[in-house]
Amino acid sequence: MSKNIPIQDYFRRDIPPVLNCKDYREEEQLLARVDWILKVSGVERMFVELSLERLGAINPKSDASEKEEGRQNLEGHIRHSHRALRCTVLKKLVGGGYRKISKALAMTPLYQRFCGIDQLGVVRPPSKSLLQNYAHWLPMDQMEKVLSTLTQA
Repeated sequence: MSKNIPIQDYFRRDIPPVLNCKDYREEEQLLARVDWILKVSGVERMFVELSLERLGAINPKSDASEKEEGRQNLEGHIRHSHRALRCTVLKKLVGGGYRKISKALAMTPLYQRFCGIDQLGVVRPPSKSLLQNYAHWLPMDQMEKVLSTLTQA
């Protein structure tokens, strides 16, 4: 497996500091720890690789225009796969339904940063329907493999 998969970071807004709120600080530390685990343990890379295999996106295209279109589709799929994992993990951490998580993502810069939806100048939180699609991004057996790897890390 182990392919080089680029996950592009975008310019992001600074999150304003929040003072005198222990619960916020603990949530911030938890998300920073989970972010570190996702990156260092290889769970995020594994999730994206499984997603790409499912998509069948690692097929060379024949002509130049098809290759460019395929590259753009591949980049979009990688970005959505990255968000799918992080939004699903956030939902498990925070609890609640898809509508609640969608609203929390729209309102909370800390969650936006964790899920990678805080691009400079605009925030596009996923709808409840998209969050539901993200939860089923991979077949159940592959998702359980990813989550067990995350739990072990």
